[in-house]
Amino acid sequence: MSSQATALTGRAPNGFGSALPGYLGTVRLRFIRDAPAVATVGLAAVSALHVVWARGSSFPASSPAELTALVAGIDPLQKSRPAADQGVATSRPGHGAPETWAVAILLAVAAVAVALTSRGIGGRRTRRIVAVSAAALATRAAAGIAADLADFGHMTPQFRRWNRRLYSPLCAVLSLGAFASLARNSGNTVRAIRSNVGS
Repeated sequence: MSSQATALTGRAPNGFGSALPGYLGTVRLRFIRDAPAVATVGLAAVSALHVVWARGSSFPASSPAELTALVAGIDPLQKSRPAADQGVATSRPGHGAPETWAVAILLAVAAVAVALTSRGIGGRRTRRIVAVSAAALATRAAAGIAADLADFGHMTPQFRRWNRRLYSPLCAVLSLGAFASLARNSGNTVRAIRSNVGS
């Protein structure tokens, strides 16, 4: 009967409509509960990858020049600066660019801050680190999407492809996870998560 009513009126039965807000609320609480852990792992993994690059590896590319094209979007045949100035690994193992080390450290700090904040540990400074990190990641995601839509000619095809498939979406996911850790740090949210979806 309910299915016939839905087909005739185009509207779901009242029971579904009344249950939808509660379902969406549960989904929101589950996201706030689980997203910070995803962000922590993701930030730590990307930080470790930058350490690998800074130590001289060109993984997953076959050469430093290919890594520059893949990660920085710079064609080695057209760039005027050496690879070390581009913030990617150089050809000398163990002598990576200082910028790469800096990015690795910042990502590691962000990962720790998100983990602490999601557990209610750390003070205002830790939450500020999370907020700045989340905003920076969101900006990177938006800038990557805008650059792809604007069709900037100087970006290499490899970078454009992976920016669309991985870099920008990953930054967006990590940003949402970092913001979720700030929401989870709220006392009311913690109590709601424990009473509705478990800790």
